[in-house]
Amino acid sequence: MDAYRLLLPRAESGDADAQYHIGRMLYYGHGIDQSAVAAAAFFKKAAESGHVRAQCFLGFMYREGLGVPRSFARARLWLKTAASRGDRRAMAFLGHMHIYGVGVRKDYARAFEYSYQAHRLGDPYGTVNLGWFYEYGFVAKKNLERARRFYESAARRGVAHAFHNLGVLYLHGIGVTRDEKKARQLLQQAAADGDQEAVDLLCHLDPRSPK
Repeated sequence: MDAYRLLLPRAESGDADAQYHIGRMLYYGHGIDQSAVAAAAFFKKAAESGHVRAQCFLGFMYREGLGVPRSFARARLWLKTAASRGDRRAMAFLGHMHIYGVGVRKDYARAFEYSYQAHRLGDPYGTVNLGWFYEYGFVAKKNLERARRFYESAARRGVAHAFHNLGVLYLHGIGVTRDEKKARQLLQQAAADGDQEAVDLLCHLDPRSPK
């Protein structure tokens, strides 16, 4: 609460960095009641002032419909703006959108480029995306060992979907020795971290488990 009270006057006077940090506090509920709507309002102010991290965060919120009405057009606008200014997380998000056609046309070549740049700059979500390309052989030549290494790297940095993807590899013996116990452990970690695909897969493996 003390940090919030200290930053709020600066944010209200137009300090974009303070607006961004207030937005994060509100989004995550750090020291203040959680409010995605209020967070989005502060991110929008900061983004319009040119704060690149706020632009990425706002783009993500528009993509997911968190605190704002879902708008893929606005998501693309803010994420592309942030990516053009070197934001690695925005690049990873755009890569993911182009892989699956989320609000954009599926474009594996563009998705690979965004993901590679994000990974090169150290973003673990870009690393997960690259693992997907090597697992399935789109754009990059199929290489299951490389895919596994990319997933493991991202998992070490706490990316939930990396645990999911590793779990699937071990569940089906894709490029690794099949190990259902290890697969379940990885999927449970992914589910605990909020990965819905892992939750769904675990429910399929054990229909008695709570959803």
